[in-house]
Amino acid sequence: MKAMYFARPLEYRVEIPRNEMRQAESLEGRLIAGNRDASALSGLSFAVGLAQGDFKDVKAGKPGALKLLERQVLAEAVRLEPGQQAEYDFRFDLPPEFPVKTKDSGPFLLYGGNLEDPSARGLIDLPVAPQVALESFIAALENNFSFEVRGYRFSKGFLEARYKAPGNYPTVEELVAAVRLNDQQATLRFRVRLQTLGRGAAGGLKPRKHEIERVVPRAEFLTPTGHPNRPLFRQLWQEVLGELTPGALSNP
Repeated sequence: MKAMYFARPLEYRVEIPRNEMRQAESLEGRLIAGNRDASALSGLSFAVGLAQGDFKDVKAGKPGALKLLERQVLAEAVRLEPGQQAEYDFRFDLPPEFPVKTKDSGPFLLYGGNLEDPSARGLIDLPVAPQVALESFIAALENNFSFEVRGYRFSKGFLEARYKAPGNYPTVEELVAAVRLNDQQATLRFRVRLQTLGRGAAGGLKPRKHEIERVVPRAEFLTPTGHPNRPLFRQLWQEVLGELTPGALSNP
């Protein structure tokens, strides 16, 4: 991945040797700053940072659209002669709950002299994907029970997946799973919106919501070799569906 930004008379370039990355992995790159002025520039500082934002707000230049998550000052009090450039390597260790890229929002790398000033820094969106185990858990409901993922969002460290139920779950309007995996445990939150038969003469379908949560130690969520524990995922989904949808066709 490469990007360039002109904050005249400075030219910034950022180079990242990877096109894809995941939560809990490292992000390494290089910032190159060049003086395109005819005179020397002094007292310069260079930094990179990680931020999160809504794509529409960022594109529209909305104030506060980007939330700065982490910053690294690469150099201060730098002097660049005309035509001279300086190069700085950087590395970020992405935490397990780092924001992932979805349709509506995602993480960004900011680079330049003043990260708070949009005119003094460039930005590039980062294609960060969820940890493999989280992707596998989300897919387990599709692969084993024929639910269909309809969309994703990321909020407060959780990746939320919205599902459409298959025909054998006729009263399930929507099921949402919010998943998070850190160094200690997997936190799994589920909520379902149902249409159930009401009591009394009025009868008819009545909306109902139900929420549950599961916490699984990381050592169980993954196999001893660090791979997704797929048999456990199927068991978890079977238990969750049984608790979320019992008597869905009966009176609540």
